[in-house]
Amino acid sequence: MYSVATAELPGSPIETWEKDGTFKATVIRVCPWALRNALAAEIYGEFYPRIPGTRAVARSISIQPYPESPAIRGLVGDAQHADYDLAKLTIEYETTGPDVEAGDWFTETIEPTVEFLTLDPADFRWSLSQFELSDQEAPGMQVRGLEYKLTRYKLSAVPAEVKSLVGSVNDAQVSCRRLGLVFLAEELLYHPPVIETKAKMDGTYEMTLAMRFTYKPGGWNSFWCRRSQRWERLQVRTDGGAWVDYCQYPLRDFSPLFG
Repeated sequence: MYSVATAELPGSPIETWEKDGTFKATVIRVCPWALRNALAAEIYGEFYPRIPGTRAVARSISIQPYPESPAIRGLVGDAQHADYDLAKLTIEYETTGPDVEAGDWFTETIEPTVEFLTLDPADFRWSLSQFELSDQEAPGMQVRGLEYKLTRYKLSAVPAEVKSLVGSVNDAQVSCRRLGLVFLAEELLYHPPVIETKAKMDGTYEMTLAMRFTYKPGGWNSFWCRRSQRWERLQVRTDGGAWVDYCQYPLRDFSPLFG
């Protein structure tokens, strides 16, 4: 599991559930003293391996010699540092915290949107005067939708598809992770994402991927038909004279974006 030789001490872990649903676990491991920081770097930020569903993250690690009163083998170098054989790492896992630094996995947001469509005035007249409408009197229609925002945290890399899928729509049903909403094929349009990279003290990197999808009733490859008063697909004539369905937005697999 780890590149550093290590063992979990008897009596570990200690697991705790709080009333608010917070899960905590304390794990104690030993490893060679010279490799203690390498092991800590591997463990920090990982999910609790015994109960992955808790999404508990290793947030703090304390290191001390093992055993607590070890036999000192001698003094090392000019700094006069004590030389030990083994190190004890006390690892604290927890599910909740004050901010993203503490190990949030993802967040979801739903925000309202509205699109304004101008209807053809030739289809209407005034009921009392029977006058036809001028172009300036064309009625409008509000099409209400929403934006689904998904932000993924603590990524070691972002999928290559974050760039290639921009401007496309989902080719299959998409379900929100926790909000309980389901979007049918072609109902979500993917916009360019925001990517933030954070360099850590141990030389590793973490990335935050913020994605935005706009929902449209009837699907993004359907358009409002004034005669039928409903959303319909368009057809386009080919060079050979045949009519085929027109897709303004390509259909693509969104699954790599959701991880």
